[in-house]
Amino acid sequence: MHTSEQLITALKSNKILFKTHFEFETEFLFLAHGVLEKRGWNAAYGVVGDRLTDIVLHPENWRIHERTLTDGYPYPWSATYKTPKS
Repeated sequence: MHTSEQLITALKSNKILFKTHFEFETEFLFLAHGVLEKRGWNAAYGVVGDRLTDIVLHPENWRIHERTLTDGYPYPWSATYKTPKS
């Protein structure tokens, strides 16, 4: 489990954060060119700042994705993305 500080540091390092609500309902948060953006399930609702507040108040709900923005396409929210097999 990560602290809020670790999650925010990860965002600043091109990491993608994610929060899974149900098996196929995940939302992603990342910094793109200095702008906080969201993708995935529930992305159309609320504002990005709400997600940042959630990271600060409830860091236990967020994880750091194994892929980064610099890894390029397909991104974890893309239809063509395949989760690596363990």
